[in-house]
Amino acid sequence: MGGKAFGNQNVTNDLGGILVAGSTHVLTTEIWGAEPPLGTMTPAWITYHPEPVVLQTLNEWSYAKDFLTCSNPSPLPAKAPERGAQRCEVEIGSKQAGRTVLVHVICDNAGINGIILNGNYYAPYGNIYNFMEINVTPFVKFGMTNEIIVLDNGKMTIEKASIEFYEKGAYP
Repeated sequence: MGGKAFGNQNVTNDLGGILVAGSTHVLTTEIWGAEPPLGTMTPAWITYHPEPVVLQTLNEWSYAKDFLTCSNPSPLPAKAPERGAQRCEVEIGSKQAGRTVLVHVICDNAGINGIILNGNYYAPYGNIYNFMEINVTPFVKFGMTNEIIVLDNGKMTIEKASIEFYEKGAYP
């Protein structure tokens, strides 16, 4: 942006250095009205997803058809053959305390019915997207093992998953 013309206006606001020229971002905007936007079946939105300071991948997942009894962990991609839960344990170091912490899960199709971190449930946003990212900072146990459970509607595969660390207040 950096002061270059945009339409009939001069844009100079880079949001305090976050939107610097040449950087890549995903921006979030919800569009609501009396009817869904033209050409869509639901409200539309775009997301902002900056690069984390630290990214910790979540590669080992266990499937539980009954939501409780997990199989042995296996590497990604983690396939759920039918409705159930997929579970991952991750050590989050104490040196990450003071940062904003997000869980980011990407699947092959829509079907995340929620994410549970250390017993705290996060509801999905409409169950129509193939990813979910949530700020879990208040419920992280720094310096300890944390449990992440992804609830699914069946026939879903977790393709990528991570814990992302941002400077406090940077995102979201």
